[in-house]
Amino acid sequence: MNILTSTIYNRLVFFLIAAVLVPVIGLIIALGTGTETYRSTMLAAFVDETADLNARAITERFGQTIAHQANMAEQLSEDMSPLLDGVLGRDLDEAAVTELTDWISQELTEHPGAAYEESWIVTTDGTAVVHATVATGPEATERITDFSDTDTFQQGTQLINDGVRQSLVVTQSTNGIVFDIIVALMEGTRAQGFLITRINAEVMLSSILNPSELSGDLPYSYLILPPDSGMVAGNAFITSEPLTDAGLVTSESVLADGPQRAILNDTSLTLTYMVPDGESATREVVGHIHHMEIAGQSFLVVTEINTDAVYGSTQRQVITAAGITLLGSIIFLFILAYLLNRNLTRPVHAVIDGLDGLRRGAYETPVPSSDRSDEMGHLTNAFLQARQALAAEKEDIEDRLSTLARDLRVIQEISQTSVEERDLQQLMNRVVNLIIERFSQIYHAQIFIVEERNEFAVLRASTGEAGKNLLARGHRLPVGSVSVIGQVTEQGQLVVARDTAASEVHRRNEFLYETRAELAIPLQINGRIIGALDVQSRYNDSFDEAMTNALTMLADQLTIAIENARLFTESQRFLNDLEATQRETVRRRWAEYLTQQRGGQLYSNSGQNTGYDFSELTEMAQQEGRAVIGEATDRDTIPFVVPIMLREQLLGFAEYEVRKQDFHPEMVVLAEELVGRLALGIDNARLFNESQQTAERERIVNEISARITGKTEVADILQTAISEVSRVLRTPKVAARLHTGQAAVSENGHNNGHT
Repeated sequence: MNILTSTIYNRLVFFLIAAVLVPVIGLIIALGTGTETYRSTMLAAFVDETADLNARAITERFGQTIAHQANMAEQLSEDMSPLLDGVLGRDLDEAAVTELTDWISQELTEHPGAAYEESWIVTTDGTAVVHATVATGPEATERITDFSDTDTFQQGTQLINDGVRQSLVVTQSTNGIVFDIIVALMEGTRAQGFLITRINAEVMLSSILNPSELSGDLPYSYLILPPDSGMVAGNAFITSEPLTDAGLVTSESVLADGPQRAILNDTSLTLTYMVPDGESATREVVGHIHHMEIAGQSFLVVTEINTDAVYGSTQRQVITAAGITLLGSIIFLFILAYLLNRNLTRPVHAVIDGLDGLRRGAYETPVPSSDRSDEMGHLTNAFLQARQALAAEKEDIEDRLSTLARDLRVIQEISQTSVEERDLQQLMNRVVNLIIERFSQIYHAQIFIVEERNEFAVLRASTGEAGKNLLARGHRLPVGSVSVIGQVTEQGQLVVARDTAASEVHRRNEFLYETRAELAIPLQINGRIIGALDVQSRYNDSFDEAMTNALTMLADQLTIAIENARLFTESQRFLNDLEATQRETVRRRWAEYLTQQRGGQLYSNSGQNTGYDFSELTEMAQQEGRAVIGEATDRDTIPFVVPIMLREQLLGFAEYEVRKQDFHPEMVVLAEELVGRLALGIDNARLFNESQQTAERERIVNEISARITGKTEVADILQTAISEVSRVLRTPKVAARLHTGQAAVSENGHNNGHT
């Protein structure tokens, strides 16, 4: 069997045997020669790691404590400034001092991990005006009232004068090593006082430096205070009580070669050195001396481990581990091969499932991501990247379709608005408001209409308070001017200012100072520019190609809508004029008709005349243009009047008077219908009479024309004409004369003296 072409599982078994057994056998052989070097390297690495962890923990603990004090100082300066100003101004009101003392004590007590002992508020001259202690902590052995001569005050104020608002000061007093945090209490840019808080460093660091159990093969740590603090290095250290009780850390061990070399060189290093162990004995340790800075103070964190104890333990552990590894490698070889086989083939199956999901349109089929650098990991990652690209492309297409759908909806709304809204001004107002509502990038929209002389583009619709102001002052721009609207209305091409600060055509408007981008689209129909749609945004480059196309389509719809509204308005005006003309014609024709009837009115009645005066009801009906019902009369009758209307022209009135017991409102409705038919009937009758008269006139004119046509002499023609006209009109005398500037002679022989 060729192992290179076998299954993945068989190849894994083969290579695991070689990969596991050979190193284990080599490790056992190398134990005899490389144990020493290995142990030293491992110990150094172990100590370095422990030292780094301790150093970071100490730095973090001190940093949190100092940050807490800075936060307390900020709260005092801001939230409790009246009380603070009072006590710092030596107005030692007992209530204020008590309140500040209680507040500080509570703050210190709520943070036991910081190991606070006591705290003072100190004036700039070093006088302590407020003193607070931890409620559960030890009482101060002495109460300090004047800090002016203390190292804490002098060093802290010097740092604060140098621009450091909070600092850690380490000093030595009769009670031992003192850790003080001093924070400036600021009033603007001036320090009006200081918050000084004392902490018990040994208590605070005990949880970090104190191991859970003491044994020879575990590292232990202690802290050496700054060499430049003026303290004796042998006494200036902090450790936990169990370490000193066990004799692991003493004044003599602190003065050992390793720590002293770090102190002299002011650096961090790892080395092997000897430390005292009892009165005359010594022991070898591997130590890491870590140099660190905390709030401007230098410290050395020393971490040591006994080499003799660790070497014996390490040798036993290495031999045991080698045996277990050798035995375990044989026992778990096939299990490991199985797991690795799964690990290798799982990405392949996952990719297959993912591809099947893509085929079905499922982009969320679970595929475990791989951080591996082998081919399986590359395959999985390549598939995930390809799927993400496809999903992103799909999402982008969906977003664009959604945007297009939104734009189409807006265009549909505007189209519907143009159909529903016939008033031109209302149409433009609704369109600009719809643009603002539907397009989030646009904060201002307006419509300009070019006046008839094509000299100015006048603002007709605008949004917001700025729009009201612009409309109120009659804002307009010359066509062809150096402005967005001027260029659009002259050239008939859209103009976009993607960055108004750099645009050559955009002109800043005092009411639209937020504009960062502007787009103007011409409104033109049949090659004639009737105006422009102008939209503005608060953001640069707001108008991409998709939005520009959408707004262009919207502008085309708006142009049609404006033109339709204009045509509708003109047609309505023409219709109103036509109706007015018809009403005037009806009124004039009826006036002429009544004149022909030799009277100002036509009157007809039926039934018994009761003598009721309808004048008041008639006047009311004329004013209101509808039927009017009067009050019951003494004769128990109900009078009512119905106006006779023809094409909104009042022709007259129909007057009714019926018995009260017979009256019903339906009678008025019936009367209105009958009167409507009456108006049409009498107008048709008038038209019929007029048509008969017109026909009669045409007959007479044609008859006279026929008789005249048969004559050849002028005198005969004149005589025939006046005779026929006299006969038709029944006039006693008719004369006709011809003249050329001389005295005219009438046909009947009389000279009238006309020239």
